[in-house]
Amino acid sequence: MNTTYEHKNELTFIGFHTEIAPDEGYKKCPEFWDKEYAAKYARLWQTMKPGTPVETAILENGIGMYAICAGGENGFAYWIAGLYKGGDVPEGLELFTFPESDWAIFTAKGPIPQSLQTLNTQVWNEWAPNIKTMYEIGSSSLEIYSAGNPQSPDYEFGIWVPIKKKADLKICQSCGMPMEAEDVFGTNADGSINKDYCKYCYTNGEFTDKVPMEEYIEMCSQFGAQAGMTNEEMKAYCEKLFPTLKRWKNMISTARLNIEAASDDEMRLLIENQTSEEMKVAYSEMLAGCQAHPEQRQWYAVWFIRLKSGETIGDYCFKGLLEDGSTEIGYGLEPEYRGKGYATEAVIAAVDWARKQPGVKRIEAETEPGNIASQRVLEKAGFIPTGINGEEGPRFVWNG
Repeated sequence: MNTTYEHKNELTFIGFHTEIAPDEGYKKCPEFWDKEYAAKYARLWQTMKPGTPVETAILENGIGMYAICAGGENGFAYWIAGLYKGGDVPEGLELFTFPESDWAIFTAKGPIPQSLQTLNTQVWNEWAPNIKTMYEIGSSSLEIYSAGNPQSPDYEFGIWVPIKKKADLKICQSCGMPMEAEDVFGTNADGSINKDYCKYCYTNGEFTDKVPMEEYIEMCSQFGAQAGMTNEEMKAYCEKLFPTLKRWKNMISTARLNIEAASDDEMRLLIENQTSEEMKVAYSEMLAGCQAHPEQRQWYAVWFIRLKSGETIGDYCFKGLLEDGSTEIGYGLEPEYRGKGYATEAVIAAVDWARKQPGVKRIEAETEPGNIASQRVLEKAGFIPTGINGEEGPRFVWNG
């Protein structure tokens, strides 16, 4: 069972249907196909000569390439259908519309109806029970058929199920795991509950694994069976989900570095351990900016610059995002890591991230007059002098 997840716009189908009891589907659906479709209309695909409005609609809309199972209280309506192309709906045919939705898409190969029924059983007995913690599952589903011999072992078909993420569902903003009870929440540095991350990802104010997103996806993909997926399917799902999660939206990876926006707890710890009063004040202002603008905290937070091994070698920040779309970057490295290209690599990555964010029109920087090394970093990253001096020294603007 191959599983993917996609978003689709509204889909409207045209066809005809019958009512089937819930425990008779595997018998009655094939009978409906044989009696009401194969016996009456299969010849159309050889002759291509319709004799009635219904037959014309069958050919124009590809009726027979889809089936719909529309759930009800005492059974389900089973439709033989085609994708509606518009125009008149002849007597004897009706329309069925799926609203815009996310879909779980299952594909397989094999002769039908046997292989289709096997896939259907897997979907509802294996996948559905595991996914219900995260999604509301639609009461109707869609069967999709391909051209070719339906008795061939290589015949391709699929089942689509509309899904909707539960509005009140909290998922870990690091691994995507559903968090339905407080006993799975992570903890802050002071021992209080952190409702953004699960305890497996975040404990005592720190992430348990300081690894790049790609490596974390590999780790999480090993738990596919718990979500009713293969590990490969779980990996594909995570590759779509993770870039939308809070932790990974605030992480940048380069060839040698992982750069991550600090949490409030990490910034408090940074302030407590600071020996420079000037830097303590600066970091405190950044934390205050994060708390005053939580929806834009990435523009006020400290971003830790770390080697792939996890060692922190410096940091940078953006000093806010102004109404005119301008932001300013400031950065620094520990002395033993300077002169190795890390600062240039980090600034290039920071600029690349920032210029892709909504509302950003201008990226600036400022250095001390005598800090030639820092000025060279800016020039390598695409900055040019503005000819204006700020409080610290000459100002630069990105001109990549």
